[in-house]
Parts: sequence; structure tokens; C-alpha cells
Amino acid sequence: MTSTQSFAMQYIKWDNYRTKPIPDDILELIKMDYEESEKKEHPNYYMLQQEGSNQFVKSLFITLKPELISMIDLDKEVANFVKTLDWKDTSDLDNDVRFRQYMCTLHSVNVCVFEVNEFNKLASVKGYYAEPHDPRRITFGVVHMRKTYYFMPILTENEKADTSVFNYKDNPKFLQKLYDDAFPVEEMKVPSDLLKLKIDDLRGIACKLGLTTELISDKSGKVIKKKKRELIDDIMSTQK
Repeated sequence: MTSTQSFAMQYIKWDNYRTKPIPDDILELIKMDYEESEKKEHPNYYMLQQEGSNQFVKSLFITLKPELISMIDLDKEVANFVKTLDWKDTSDLDNDVRFRQYMCTLHSVNVCVFEVNEFNKLASVKGYYAEPHDPRRITFGVVHMRKTYYFMPILTENEKADTSVFNYKDNPKFLQKLYDDAFPVEEMKVPSDLLKLKIDDLRGIACKLGLTTELISDKSGKVIKKKKRELIDDIMSTQK
């Protein structure tokens, strides 16, 4: 290990955190961009196992808020954050899909969740995206182990703050495949006069184009539906 550790890797010094190796089938996915180039050496990847509740939030905080490394009680800091949420149900944020999307837009990042089944095999890979959707945003990797219920951020030993991220420069194939799987392009003819359509019809077109119909309000922080003009602007942006 390097003498100057990254912010996130310093967590392994905590009693209730320890690193584990990445499962081979996950490693094969995230290594696909390095296989064709002998000059590119992929980093050493680790999963950071953490105890307690709200592990998905903690997985993001570890790299989004590296200053929390100096906090004695990260669980308390996360609990305080959860109290500030205007969220209908905070009892199981780890498994709340809409909350994952909310966090992405709130922090302007993407998140890739690797679902590992009870037999420790990769079952699925799901991407969650900030508004507007863009595969080139910084993407955080989190492994969800269903057998143990752990959510574990993926870390490397790089000497920088964003140690659990995939970036488009180094991982274009992996990130683009993740994005294309999440938003498959559907060939369709967009009506010429969108203003005449009802808002429900506009939402249907937006969904078929891989666009979202919701956003986070700047005033309230709540997830709200996009207005008609916003939907039209989003749809028209795909036609340029």
C-alpha cells in the first residue's frame, strides 16, 4: 500500500470497517477497458465492509464528504443527514430505488450498484443517474451482498479523494454499456408540434427516449414532476 493513502482508504483503520477483495465476476466487468491496452494498468480494487444501518448513504458519504474521515462517529453524522430528509419513509433507505436516484441528482453523480446473490455470484448491475442523464459523470461503485445485506463501496489505493469512482476517461466501455442497458434507444418519430400534446403523452415520449420525468426542487428539495415546458425542452434536446 502506498505511504500516502487516499482519503477513503483511511477508513480501514477504523475498528468497524475492513476491506474485502472484489468478486471475480465484478472485477472482469470493470477491467474490460484495460484488457486491450498493455499500457493501462488497472487499480487494485477493494470493497469496504461497514456495519450498521444506512450503508448506502455511508457508501456515498465516504467519498462525497471525505472531511467526515475526521469524524469519530460517522453513523451519527449519517443519522443527522437522514433526519434532514423530507422523505416519506426513511426506515429502509438502503433498498429504496427512488432514494438512490434522489441522491444522485442531489450530489450530481451517478451510482452503479452490483447486486450479488446468495451464492456470491453477480446477479445484476444497475446504474442510477443524476439529472440530466449523462454517462460521463463521475460514477460511484457499490456492491450489494444480498446474503449478508452489506452495501460496500468500491475503493482503490489511488492517492486522491475520488477513490471509489469510475470515470469516463478510464472506463468508457464499462460506463457506456451500463448507460445503454439502463436507457436503450428506441427508434421513434417525435411529433413536430409537442405543444399540442397532453402532459401525460409528453411523459410517455420522454420515457421511451430514456429521459426522466421528475427532478428535485431547488426550493423544497423534494422530488417533483417536470412541467410541460421542461419535458418539451428535454425531448427537443434529443432531436439535435
